[in-house]
Amino acid sequence: YSKMRQLYYRNYKFNDPRLLPAFRKLTKWHWFAFAKRVDDQPMNHLLMARETILNAIGIIKSNYGENDLRQLDLYSALVMTEWYLTLLQGESKEILMQSDTSGFQGDFDNRFSDPWRPLQNTYTSGKRHIEEMIRITQNNPETPEGAEAKATVILADWHLMFKKKMAADEAYKQVWSQLSALDNSDSLLQEIFGKLVSLPDINLSDSWYFDSQKAVASEVLDQHDIDQGIEKRGTKDISVDLTFALSTTGRATGSEVIKADPEITKSNIMKAKRRLRYTRFRPRYADGEAVQTSGELIRYFFKPDPAKALAEAQNEK
Repeated sequence: YSKMRQLYYRNYKFNDPRLLPAFRKLTKWHWFAFAKRVDDQPMNHLLMARETILNAIGIIKSNYGENDLRQLDLYSALVMTEWYLTLLQGESKEILMQSDTSGFQGDFDNRFSDPWRPLQNTYTSGKRHIEEMIRITQNNPETPEGAEAKATVILADWHLMFKKKMAADEAYKQVWSQLSALDNSDSLLQEIFGKLVSLPDINLSDSWYFDSQKAVASEVLDQHDIDQGIEKRGTKDISVDLTFALSTTGRATGSEVIKADPEITKSNIMKAKRRLRYTRFRPRYADGEAVQTSGELIRYFFKPDPAKALAEAQNEK
């Protein structure tokens, strides 16, 4: 891929828009190289992805203007890359375990003992990228209705992911105020606050970057046999449904099993509850204020393990 990069630079000027497809391929490749740990330099892949995205943004700015909307998904990709850097650096074990994206329940110290050189504060750089997204939505007359509020909710989520609860609450309230002034406020408020959202949820458009992010998220930091969603990932997947209360700061409490496939084991249930406990959700809001809710539902999927199920059944006897 470095040779492909050199080839494109040889054929096109540095700010030529025809470089954008190459940058797309390079970014996706570096993301997956990081996620799958194809070598012993995962951080370099993230740094290269970040540099490539910044170059793509520079091309769009120089050719199409400072407020071109095509930058939004690029900035969302940058923010996600900053989050991966946060996880990889192990800046906070607690933040890692709270991340729904990671799903990591293994040996933290062995996985993150690499001597990474210090980087700039990823919270600050991610915040700066999101603020640029907000600026673009504010200054482009073609910005879709509600896009500024959606960018602001990403900022609120970002604050919450780094345990800055007061800043998050202030930004969520700003989003509520912005959306309440729109004609279709009910549908937009429902879209943002009316459903269960696990963090991070960094997306403003259904773009190739976002699709890649979703794919990488399932690879980043081995998820073993557990996954979250609505539909089964495969015909042989087994699932367990949990109900829980959601606090005003996005924490799950009081989880209970309400449904489980017969093949689900006790260890599956323990793992699902542990995953839920470490997940941070976007809080629910009503009339501009955070509210605690009950009866939230979530489903976790597992790959069946007949040997473990048999062992548990024998132990019970």
